[in-house]
Amino acid sequence: MPKVSTEHKEQVRQRLIDAARSVVLREGHDGATTRAILEEAGMSAGSLYNYFNSKDELFEALAEQVVGENIRGLASDNGRAGDVLVSLAAELHTQPDLPALAWFRGRLSADPEVRAAIAKFNHAIVDSFVPLLADAQADGTIDAGIDAEALVELFDVIVEGLNRRAVMDAFVTDFERVGRVAIDVLLRAIVNQRENASP
Repeated sequence: MPKVSTEHKEQVRQRLIDAARSVVLREGHDGATTRAILEEAGMSAGSLYNYFNSKDELFEALAEQVVGENIRGLASDNGRAGDVLVSLAAELHTQPDLPALAWFRGRLSADPEVRAAIAKFNHAIVDSFVPLLADAQADGTIDAGIDAEALVELFDVIVEGLNRRAVMDAFVTDFERVGRVAIDVLLRAIVNQRENASP
């Protein structure tokens, strides 16, 4: 039996991630069944498990990719770390993110594998954003005395809550209004005042 190359395996994994994204965007998280994802990818039943240990692991990979794309997209548009961070915060807090991400993270489960996948993703969020925040602190945009890891996690908790409420269609007001208030309050607390002061 011929050995499958690492490159081929990664291409198939990406095909599954892309298929999961397409199905979620078209059908919502409830319609993102394993069967629908495999059909979208043009693969046979059961082949998902040759590339991912579970559907949760597939959604974790999708969520990490979406977050990474957001960071890279904003970083390429802006030069200064503080500007990137503020733009990203405003975007995440004023428009819902991928519904599957909220669904994935909102799963309450006694299953240790599901909990471990969610914890791993939460760590990945902090690990991805802390360097950006550290750069913003170094360039003087963000108060250097703020605990970077805790601030990233606070932003993430707010984004997660906003998206969960959007997925459940449970807002009294709406995503954008609540997000804009959250950003306004948070940025007033963390952006150095000299940034906003008139010369």
